[in-house]
Amino acid sequence: MKRNINHRDVGARVKAGRKSAGLTQLEIGNQIGVTKGAISQWESGAAIDYKADNILRLAQALKICPYKLLYNDSSASVTDEKLNNKAVIFALKVIDTIDVKVRDAQGDNWCSNIFSKAYNIYCMTPNTDKAPPSISLLTALLV
Repeated sequence: MKRNINHRDVGARVKAGRKSAGLTQLEIGNQIGVTKGAISQWESGAAIDYKADNILRLAQALKICPYKLLYNDSSASVTDEKLNNKAVIFALKVIDTIDVKVRDAQGDNWCSNIFSKAYNIYCMTPNTDKAPPSISLLTALLV
């Protein structure tokens, strides 16, 4: 079964998180560097292109794991209290590159498994600031 992002559900989590934080669309937009219109599109489910760095900033502002924000799933075994931001972006990019046919073959938990593995590989690779792991190579190895 393919794991897709449900844009309306993401929007509902964004809106609930923003309201829980007591922020307006303008305030959260200013905080993460996007327009009020972008926040409105995310909340309505109209946005279909989620850039990893925007998701990371939004998740940090809402104090929620980016993976949980996108998939409402905290099953990824990323347990650090303070997430490695570059590793999260890397893991989200790896997920984005996986071919749909490969996703279908991986089963229901493919996304959380790949996210966890990519995150952990990035964190365990020495000198990732100088030479991060190859996304295409890692994608091929993980699936």
